[in-house]
Amino acid sequence: MMSEQVFISYRREGGIDYAMLLKEKLKNKGYTVFLDMTSMHAGRFDYHIADAIKECTDFLLIVSPDALKRCANEGDWVRREIKYALEYQKNITPIMIPGGVFPDRLPADINNVRFMNGIEYSKTYLDNMVDNLTKNYMRSI
Repeated sequence: MMSEQVFISYRREGGIDYAMLLKEKLKNKGYTVFLDMTSMHAGRFDYHIADAIKECTDFLLIVSPDALKRCANEGDWVRREIKYALEYQKNITPIMIPGGVFPDRLPADINNVRFMNGIEYSKTYLDNMVDNLTKNYMRSI
């Protein structure tokens, strides 16, 4: 199994288009990127996701509107992905989509994600945003 340098976490509702575009921009810059919609193969998806987060260097969290609301539920997949990334001490960068915010409260096991330095997503200046992201926020080479 080839391990990806970058894991993109997102809520499908409101985040898939941003995640897919970001994946393509990063791939064009030479990064290997895990995105569940395109990177998973046969077998248990929960194992694939946990392994991909464990092996990645950078964890990008797409914070689209309401993306983190369901994180109050213990079984929520975005919550589980954030929890894995924190446990494995990954370099976590929130990508703040217009209208995306951190809720007033997050569960204790993922609350520290709100203190990670993030970057504003810019569709208008996407190439500049991705350059800034890769140069100043990411650890993958």
